[in-house]
Amino acid sequence: MKNSTTKILNRLSKWPDTKMKFGTLAHICLLFLFLGSSGMTLAQTTVTGVVTDANGGLPLPGLTILVKGTTTGTVSDIEGKYSIQVPNSDAVLVFSYIGYEPQEITIGNRTSLDVVMSEDVSSLNEVVVVGYGTQKRGNLTGAVGITDSKVLENRPITNLSQGLQGVVPGLNIASNSGTPGSGTSINIRGATSINGGSPLVLVDGAQMDINNINPQDIESVTVLKDAASAAIYGARAAFGVILVTTKKGNKNAKPKVTYSGNFYASSPTIIPNKTDSYRYALYVNSMRQNGGQSIIFDDTNLGLIQDRVEGRISTDYSLKPDGNAYYVHANNDWADQVFATAAPGQNHNLSVSGGTEKTAYRASFAYAKENGIVKLGDDFFERFNFNTNLSTQINSWLTTSFQVNFSKSEQDLHNLPGSGFGPSIFHVTWRARPTEVPYYDIDGVPVQLFSRLNPVATIENGGRDNTVNYNLNTKAGVEMKWGDFSVLSNFTYNPKFNTRQQNHKQMYSVSPASNFNVNKDAEASYIDKSNQVNTYYAFDMYGKWAKDWASGHSVQATLGYNQEMATFTNNYAYNTLLISDDILSISNTIGTPIVTDNYYDWALRSVFARVNYSFKDKYLLEVNGRYDGSSRFNKDDRYGFFPSVSAGWRISDEGFLQDATWLNLLKVRASYGELGNQNTSLYYPFVGYNTVTQTSWISDGTRPLGLSPQNPIGSTRTWETVATTNFGVDMIFLQGRLDVTFDVFQRNTSDMLVAGAALPGVFGAAAPQKNAADLRVNGWESAIGWKDQINKDLTYNINFVISDSKAEITKYDNPSKTLSSAYYEGKMIGEIWGYETVGLFQSEEEITNAPDHSSLGGANLLAPGDVRYADLNGDGEINNGANTVDDSGDRKIIGNASPRYNYGIRAGLQYKGFDLSVFFQGVAKRDFWLDGPIMFGGEGGYGNVIVTDDLYNNTWSDGTDGLPVNTDAYYFRPSQAAVINRNTQIQTRYLQDASYLRLKNLTVGYNFPTSLMDKWKMSNARVFVSAENLVTFTKLNKNFDPEILDPGQDNLGGTNFSNGGSQSGKIYPLSKRLSFGLTIGF
Repeated sequence: MKNSTTKILNRLSKWPDTKMKFGTLAHICLLFLFLGSSGMTLAQTTVTGVVTDANGGLPLPGLTILVKGTTTGTVSDIEGKYSIQVPNSDAVLVFSYIGYEPQEITIGNRTSLDVVMSEDVSSLNEVVVVGYGTQKRGNLTGAVGITDSKVLENRPITNLSQGLQGVVPGLNIASNSGTPGSGTSINIRGATSINGGSPLVLVDGAQMDINNINPQDIESVTVLKDAASAAIYGARAAFGVILVTTKKGNKNAKPKVTYSGNFYASSPTIIPNKTDSYRYALYVNSMRQNGGQSIIFDDTNLGLIQDRVEGRISTDYSLKPDGNAYYVHANNDWADQVFATAAPGQNHNLSVSGGTEKTAYRASFAYAKENGIVKLGDDFFERFNFNTNLSTQINSWLTTSFQVNFSKSEQDLHNLPGSGFGPSIFHVTWRARPTEVPYYDIDGVPVQLFSRLNPVATIENGGRDNTVNYNLNTKAGVEMKWGDFSVLSNFTYNPKFNTRQQNHKQMYSVSPASNFNVNKDAEASYIDKSNQVNTYYAFDMYGKWAKDWASGHSVQATLGYNQEMATFTNNYAYNTLLISDDILSISNTIGTPIVTDNYYDWALRSVFARVNYSFKDKYLLEVNGRYDGSSRFNKDDRYGFFPSVSAGWRISDEGFLQDATWLNLLKVRASYGELGNQNTSLYYPFVGYNTVTQTSWISDGTRPLGLSPQNPIGSTRTWETVATTNFGVDMIFLQGRLDVTFDVFQRNTSDMLVAGAALPGVFGAAAPQKNAADLRVNGWESAIGWKDQINKDLTYNINFVISDSKAEITKYDNPSKTLSSAYYEGKMIGEIWGYETVGLFQSEEEITNAPDHSSLGGANLLAPGDVRYADLNGDGEINNGANTVDDSGDRKIIGNASPRYNYGIRAGLQYKGFDLSVFFQGVAKRDFWLDGPIMFGGEGGYGNVIVTDDLYNNTWSDGTDGLPVNTDAYYFRPSQAAVINRNTQIQTRYLQDASYLRLKNLTVGYNFPTSLMDKWKMSNARVFVSAENLVTFTKLNKNFDPEILDPGQDNLGGTNFSNGGSQSGKIYPLSKRLSFGLTIGF
């Protein structure tokens, strides 16, 4: 300040027309500066005071005090005292503290201001959406999980379920693959039924596919986990309900426009790391020798391959001396040619909301584009969403609402030609030989290698699999209120349209082993088309009555009617031999067409009731009942009544805890309920036969029309019953800083549908189902949350959720307990039976002295380097005995494939305008048996062998087969056929620990300050960087992703776990994503 003043005075003294001396001018200016600075000082006022708690008058240290509209602030000290300067008497002080209601106070002429803060544990009064209504969170008596839109913001995800993973305890979500637009498996509280079962998903009360919802339209998600909380939804809610509430406008609100969007780049998370072609060739030769077969690569070929790998030559194939075939000696990384290092994607959301005195509205438009990480063929998923909510108060007692949700999605993927290619392109990718290249030059023309070993040409020259979905969800409702009584009615109509087209082109290929002769490859060209139209109708009407008495008694009652119907139609056409691959039409084919169609429907009709009673919000009781009728059963067994009851006690409201100011809520609750499960693939009435367009045999020179008998439906077939008992406790401490919930439950699924007595073989169909099996699930779950404010600029939060469940078959018709059957009484779902491994044989002497392994196959080829199993029953022979629980030979239970201890960790930090959030998700315990050539190399022989670096570096060899000596190896010697079948019996040595911890999301953002927003005429602006699936911690084999172990995995609600077989690991990889985004509002 002094230096600036001197400079100004110096400039003034040099003015040409001044007659004043510098000293005189300086004194005058300094006088004005002094008076001005004195005036500024006098305008500042220091305000002091003490901040205390309304309950007991205790001081509140660390409370934030801000001058509203400025960055001037302070915090109270250990005694609750504060001191702050304010600019004038109009200044407003804002007092805020976690767990207390914020206060805004105008200073006026005061210099001392003591403030008393009242508790505001807002989570207690938080309104939670439940079945056909809402409740305060503090008054819930069932097992209910809640989350809001904050967990979804700024994440580069295309469907809602991805954003809910690891957020709510007991809500289990897993990816089935990384295919663009692929959905997820959703489950609540573990195993459901032998016949499967999944949660009911309702969006604003209407049934909807959760993957068709724009995540940025979501306001909140409520998960009803026990039978008591889900009972009011009846038959389709046997395994829980997910209630999604979308964002809506507010009355008397100015129009608000919001845009949010991000661009991201994806790359594979975990993919197999195949070794180079020289080591591959050495492994293949050893594998063939150990199986008693001739080698593939002779010394000349091996030398060429080694020269190519080490860079001494650049050619990939050479003519053999006899001139009839070629040596192949490429060093090709097929994964590098198939997978992209950065596949682009984008999400954009635009919404407008507002309202008048009588009307509230919100409309949104969203666009999402996800490109596949398979860079060939341009795999992609694209979706458009339009959503609108409108509500209008017609008069004092009548309100109407209307909602439309439209989505159009397209998924375009490569299409495999047909038989011999496996279930996906990744089967072709991983078994492709590194010594080969995609194309060979035949007289200057590139011709592809045999397509079943050539993923590049298969994708580039093959067909496409294109699916387009149109979903229209409409809902109209009215609400009528007269005092304590209200009536609500809703009508929902949801048509869905699906078209799918698959085609394949005729391919031609060469084989280096046969002098590059060009031949037709795979099957003939074809096209198939299907069109599906589904409709869903729902109507409900219910009345609600509520009454509070001054004595503290409170009653709420709901009585309603619900009716639903769904229809499904499908038309299918197929033909071969396209005249032109450029015209994809059935009429452009000359083969024999196949045309079929299909239709089925189902309907529900129900009445339901609920009564809630509370006394002073301290003693809580809820009773539900629903009477359901389902068209899936015959008329005599169609209806069922399903009741539930739950109760709660808010102990913290009792007089003996009134002085416990650190305790805001202590509530215990218990519930019991029964629900029916109508989930079945068989429908009533039974249609006895389906037509077969062409039989498998020829009569009079043609393949005639045939009839196929369908599975008959048992006359007594009826509901499965799901009964759940739940005990829980909710606790909130320290003015809302610490929030804890804990639940323990048991769920019994009774009368599960299983196959009945076998029918005579001449009938040609399976036995009818009967209700004859039971399943019990025991589990627990917990959520712990902590939030706090360090000072006026710094706040943080951390949340931890965890759940666990175990399932057991308690009734099943398998008296001998044979293990060849999928179930037996007492079986724990997911259990893995296998042999105990002693190690690897190191010498012929060990083999001679060991128990007889011949029953496992390949006895004449047993050699050092093979797996040695333990003789558990001491009979001198390794086998599975009678293959029953009581006589399992040398097998025992060695693990369990059910995922245990599913958990999520979410943390956030906010400092001034910056914010940081991290989210970890994992499974703490899971065993899994991985099979197939990615794990074991030679399974499937030379046509399928896969050699990874991990396999090559850790394979047993004594050096005689050309491999490096490694007798202390993890893997057995290279083998195939009967030898590898013996070495890969399910066993303890290779059983995998599939538990993992993954950093699912990391986001860093910045919110621009209010001062800039006012200048820019904006309400908010935020930029952020977000990353998905960054790091994975696991003990699993490094070539496998623990979230997608194999194409057939069923780890959410299923009762039977596959091990993937030869397809383990051959699946569309999940992706890492790096995203840059922006959110702005006007």
